[in-house]
Amino acid sequence: FPDQLTVSPVTLVARRDQEVACTAHNVTPANPEALSLSLLLGDQELEGVQALDWDVEEEPQQGEDQLLRVTQRWLLPPLETPTPLTLHCRATMNLPGLRLSHQRAIPVLHSLTSP
Repeated sequence: FPDQLTVSPVTLVARRDQEVACTAHNVTPANPEALSLSLLLGDQELEGVQALDWDVEEEPQQGEDQLLRVTQRWLLPPLETPTPLTLHCRATMNLPGLRLSHQRAIPVLHSLTSP
């Protein structure tokens, strides 16, 4: 379970509905259900998000092992924030006797234009 997470978009804008996607790359197909993806604000799961879809696709072959690319998409509510904040996409792999997590930051900007 390599630390290969990507997020789209790479930054978010406060006070607007947005879709965000988090993708874990090169996941072993033995048990894709053991993988969970979540959005965090600080140490807590983000409230008010709507899970849109969960895609599991094969990665382009890099050898004999089959690897998967797992993507979760969410619709975020407008983020009201007086201070700049950062969301995190967290991928967690739960295996018997082992729990691994990786995170990727998603900065939230106040607006697309700066004064």
